[in-house]
Amino acid sequence: MAFSIGQILKPVAAGVVVLAALSAPQAQISGGSTGWCSDYEGNNFPCSDAPSSSGGGGYDYGGYGGGCATAAYNSDAAIEAENARSFVSMGNTYFDQQNYMQAADAYYNAVQSDGSNTTAHRNLAAALSYVGKAASQRGDDMSSYLYNERSYQHWPENDNIRGNFEYARNIAPSKSCSTCAKAIMSDIAYGLGSSTFIYSYVHQATANYDNCTRELSCGDTDGASFRYLARQSCYQTYLSSESGFRACLQQALEDRGYTFW
Repeated sequence: MAFSIGQILKPVAAGVVVLAALSAPQAQISGGSTGWCSDYEGNNFPCSDAPSSSGGGGYDYGGYGGGCATAAYNSDAAIEAENARSFVSMGNTYFDQQNYMQAADAYYNAVQSDGSNTTAHRNLAAALSYVGKAASQRGDDMSSYLYNERSYQHWPENDNIRGNFEYARNIAPSKSCSTCAKAIMSDIAYGLGSSTFIYSYVHQATANYDNCTRELSCGDTDGASFRYLARQSCYQTYLSSESGFRACLQQALEDRGYTFW
């Protein structure tokens, strides 16, 4: 059920949005702050509105914050739309490099900035489908299902994406607090050993967990506590230290029975 980018994205003349022309992500555009910053490794996080030497009004997290995204300050909607276009451009660069997790994270931020950006939704769907394929290839059927489910939610009209989602759903376990928890833990455990962009990995694994549990009552479970550590406690404590963030995640997983290299 795998597919190529040529199969997903058709020419504009066919009435389907394609990936926008590639360009390097802009560190800043003159104007007011969008409220988001990108560090030197392409990780995205909220920044302050206070002035800074970068011109974008962000904190310098120990070498991070090197390029706060800014946009012309016309209105909230204009800022959000410009911010989304910047994230799409960043995602396209990652996608072209076949860094699908990083691309998905950039497109995800674009959708969060401007939910009306159709290109962001469809490009996010394409990137998530590739991430889901990678999860399937390493035998993580539940994570593959969750990535493909989110892909389908962003582009249900695409036949290939729908086919991938249906295939992944048919071979994955049923959703439960336990299976959702296993997915986020196994996914982040894999990311710790394979991804140089661990922040992006955690962003998307926790988005999977949130989507997985949205119709379940999993508030007082091990999965919920791990999700909190990954996206709040460890994340906020070690936002400026990738090594500290990794160590915090690894300890949380070891506490739950994972054994590492």
